Amino acid sequence: MTSNRDAASELTASWEIRAGRASLHAVVTDGHLTSGTGPAPSEPDLVITVLGDAVPPYREIMRAIKSGEVELSGPPSLLDTFALAFTPPAVQ
Repeated sequence: MTSNRDAASELTASWEIRAGRASLHAVVTDGHLTSGTGPAPSEPDLVITVLGDAVPPYREIMRAIKSGEVELSGPPSLLDTFALAFTPPAVQ
């Protein structure tokens, strides 16, 4: 999972992305990212559920977030935080 180090610095939050029976997780602790397949190691701060049987590629996840085609369980504000933290900075 690609992260934007500047946006994630000093951040502590966790997300789980689910689609059908598949899931992946991202945990940022004080700006350090750990991620993997399967459920989050502890209760995630925000669960993002997308349509489909498999977790889609990153771009499709971000497109679904931007178009509102996701279900959330947790603070909605963490959806924007997720988008900022995992959108690579623009190439200069």
